[in-house]
Amino acid sequence: MPTPHPPRPPYPPPGGDPGESDESLAGPLRAGSDAEGSRSAALLMARHWQPAHDYAVVCLALSGPLAHMVTATAFHQVLGRLALGEPAEALRPRLLVAVRDTVVTWSGTDRITAVLPGLGKPAGGRGMRAAKTLIPENRVLSDRSFHALPRLEQALLWHIEVEAEPITVPAGLLGLDVDSAAAALEQAREKFREGLVRAHRELAPGKECRYYNRLLDVPIRRGGALLPDVQEHLSACSHCRHAAEQLGHADAAPGVLLAEA
Repeated sequence: MPTPHPPRPPYPPPGGDPGESDESLAGPLRAGSDAEGSRSAALLMARHWQPAHDYAVVCLALSGPLAHMVTATAFHQVLGRLALGEPAEALRPRLLVAVRDTVVTWSGTDRITAVLPGLGKPAGGRGMRAAKTLIPENRVLSDRSFHALPRLEQALLWHIEVEAEPITVPAGLLGLDVDSAAAALEQAREKFREGLVRAHRELAPGKECRYYNRLLDVPIRRGGALLPDVQEHLSACSHCRHAAEQLGHADAAPGVLLAEA
């Protein structure tokens, strides 16, 4: 089964305006005392726990203590990397990936599934573990483009396009004013689309696909029809057909692409 889609949070972050950026909160994890680091961890967990926990429930197809265990493990891994010096930008999508990977790893370990049978649900952990890939074939380019972006731009796209939050939320998490965040968001959207075009070219299975690269991008961007020979090529080439479909969503619905990737 492909990666489950993260749910959109029906709530604002705890405390409304985040105030301090995630990066500012992460500072004591790296250089503070144990008590200071513990306070920082608590604030970051309060800020991001609910979306991560909700996604654990989706991945497991199960609520309850197991979802709490998965979420806590994901936080332990990600906050541990912050303590070692990783930047705290794009923390939310990184936590969700850690949740997903934890479910996959645990569901493939016999000693763990023996004591946590909830991992064996076909619609949950067992199904994810059995999947050949967690990224659908028609979203590979979106995944590659998103992860090539700087983390600040990943965070803006994720919170605005996937979680449908107001721009004040990621602006606060990133320590930006709203105008700067809005400008960076527009740049992120454009770079995401450019990344799709580049990924299509770089992953093209042959010269013919690379030839059609711009012949796909330009008409779709302008809302026009593809040339007849391009349409004929798409009927026989899944790589280019998937690229055309993703480019068609890139401007109007990038959140759909990112959630499904």
